Amino acid sequence: MCTVIPGMTEAAVAEEARPSPPGPGAVPGAHISLQVGDTLGAGRWWCRTLGFELVENRDGPHASRSHLLLRHPGSGLVVRLRRGGPAAGRPHHLSLRVESEQALRDWAAHLRRRGIPHSPPKDNGLEQRVSLTGPDDVRIELWWPRPPHAEPAARRRAARL
Repeated sequence: MCTVIPGMTEAAVAEEARPSPPGPGAVPGAHISLQVGDTLGAGRWWCRTLGFELVENRDGPHASRSHLLLRHPGSGLVVRLRRGGPAAGRPHHLSLRVESEQALRDWAAHLRRRGIPHSPPKDNGLEQRVSLTGPDDVRIELWWPRPPHAEPAARRRAARL
């Protein structure tokens, strides 16, 4: 359970946010900054659903730049959640690359166990992906690109187009 309460110490929040992810990793990335309506609620969702951990909590009435910093332990991706509601320039989606086709299936099972609505795995012959929507309508894609040497029928068809 990831209960973030204003004034909690970062260590207490980190302990509370300890996820039960299925184990797949993702490709390293820098960070993404998202403006959200409810910083703490969005932070809880990212921790519970995708296994992010709290790095910094600057949410509260005395914070000059109210935000939460979250880090995904497998990929190193950092997400900064800023209070501000919908804003122009907001990202279209966040894509997290998983290590294998099995890892993608593991993530789909993890989301199903959590009761998180998501798409079934979609396969276009070049990649497979599972899509879901986070707080404030942030679209998230978990994807696995097929290795270049893989030659399923759909990959061969796509190459002819």
